[in-house]
Amino acid sequence: MAAAPLNRALLPKSAVRTDTGARYPSRSMRLARTFALASIAATLVAGCDAFRSFEAVCEQRLPAAKIEVTAQPVTYRTDLSLAATELAAKGAHTGGRTLMGLVTADLKSSVTLGGSGIAERGKQRFCMRPAVTVRLEYSPMTLYVAREHPEGSCAHRITLEHEYQHIRVYQQYLDGIAKDIDTALRADLGGKVLYFHSEAEGDAHVQKILEERLAPYVENTMRQVMVLQKQVDSPQEYARLDRAQADCEARADAGQQPEKR
Repeated sequence: MAAAPLNRALLPKSAVRTDTGARYPSRSMRLARTFALASIAATLVAGCDAFRSFEAVCEQRLPAAKIEVTAQPVTYRTDLSLAATELAAKGAHTGGRTLMGLVTADLKSSVTLGGSGIAERGKQRFCMRPAVTVRLEYSPMTLYVAREHPEGSCAHRITLEHEYQHIRVYQQYLDGIAKDIDTALRADLGGKVLYFHSEAEGDAHVQKILEERLAPYVENTMRQVMVLQKQVDSPQEYARLDRAQADCEARADAGQQPEKR
C-alpha cells in the first residue's frame, strides 16, 4: 500500500517592500502576510502491514522528503517618466542630494507543502515525510531614472549603470538567503521520518518550522539589504559619479562624446 500524498498551499507566504535609491539611497519597507491551509489525506496501516512495527512500515513506505528552495532571477521594469522631486516623494532619504535614480522591490515568498503520511489504525500515531517547495522572488521590481536625465544622454547612462549595481545586490542577496533557508529546512525536515500523535499535530509542526525558518529573513530583509546596498552607495562611488557627471557636462559643452568611468 503506497503512502497517500499530503497537499496544501501557502500562497503568498509573505511580502516585504524595500526601496533603494540609486546614486542617493532610499529605504522603506512594508510587510504583509497571509496564511492558508488545506486538508490532509493519509494512508491507514492495514493488511500485512499490521504484522510489522509502525516504524518499519513508515520507513519502507514513505518516499524520501523533498526540500526545494529557489531564488527566481530578478526581473524589473523601467520607468523614466518621473521627475527627481517625484522620486524623492516616494520616501527616499536623499541626504541633501538630488535623487536621480531609484529601485523599488517587493520581496515575496510562496510556499507549497505536500508529502506523504501514514496513520496507524485505531491508535493515535501518524508518520510523514514532507515535500516543501519555497519560491523567493522580487516582484514587482521597478528601476526609475529621473526624467531630468533623458534616455540616451550621458547622465542617463551613468545613473542607469549605478542602478544596475543595486539590482545585482538584490539578486545576490536572494541567492544567498535561498541557500540558507534550504540548508535549514533540510536539517529540520529532510532525511528522517517525522512521528506525531495525529495528522493535525504533524501539520502544525511543519507549519511552525516553516514560520521559524522564513520569518527571520522576511522580517530582517530591510536591515540586511540596507547593509549590502550601502556598500554600493559608498562615498567613493558618489565621488566617482560626481566626476562622471561633471565630465558629461564638460564634454557636452565642448560637443565631445563622454568617456566611460
